[in-house]
Amino acid sequence: MTKLPSGDKAKEEKPKGMRNVMMRVLVSFFTDFSTEMILSVLPLFLVGSLGVSRAILGAIEGSSELTSYTFRKFSGALSDKFRKRKVFVIIGYGLSTISKPFFVFSSGWTDAFVVGATDRMGKGIRTAPRDALISDSVSESISGKAFGIHRTIDQMGAIVGPIVAFAILQAMDIKAVFLLSLIPSIIAVTILVFFVKEVAIKKLSNTTIFENIGGLLKGNKPFVILLIVTGIFSLGAFNFSFVLLKCSDLGIDQSLIPLVYAIIMLPTQ
Repeated sequence: MTKLPSGDKAKEEKPKGMRNVMMRVLVSFFTDFSTEMILSVLPLFLVGSLGVSRAILGAIEGSSELTSYTFRKFSGALSDKFRKRKVFVIIGYGLSTISKPFFVFSSGWTDAFVVGATDRMGKGIRTAPRDALISDSVSESISGKAFGIHRTIDQMGAIVGPIVAFAILQAMDIKAVFLLSLIPSIIAVTILVFFVKEVAIKKLSNTTIFENIGGLLKGNKPFVILLIVTGIFSLGAFNFSFVLLKCSDLGIDQSLIPLVYAIIMLPTQ
């Protein structure tokens, strides 16, 4: 049998890697579908139904995001150390899937805090290994295409979710949104477990996280500038929960608030 040239071999391997990426894209679509269904009504539920103050709402949102970013650092390092991606991704998506419907049983802000923090913990655990799995699945020459497709479809889920929440609110209440959000979450985990494949990765160097960060920043001026600019703009960022609450204060009907959230999720560029 004639050995394929390296270029032909790359073309042969590309579809296989992209299939893995597309399965991962579907996982993200259904997960964001589920997550944004909840986020489009959650501030109304916390403030309106549970009587949570806006200051506490801000603390819950901020603490949840802190939890997410903290776990990203550790899960990424551990997935590199054990040279396994999929197990961390499954744990992360599994935690989020199991936790989110428990908003239905929340009777106070502490319950909502625990559920939200668990969901964000799951997001933190899966994010870095998920991105690494996408990167490992394809060659460097098409990695931009892979991440672009992932981001596009992921954002589509973030738009569809609130629209579905709006449709549910025409016949049922907010708690029904929480419960029905379990359906796309289960679909996402099923695709992940049975259709996304683990990818063999090369043994990495034994450098520490801080050494890796130093190596990335050293002599990489454009990237450093990007980080600085992003950091400056992030200082002025605020959670969309307060936008939804303001819309409610201005008289927009509660059942229409998810549509406001869907519009916020539309791409701006």
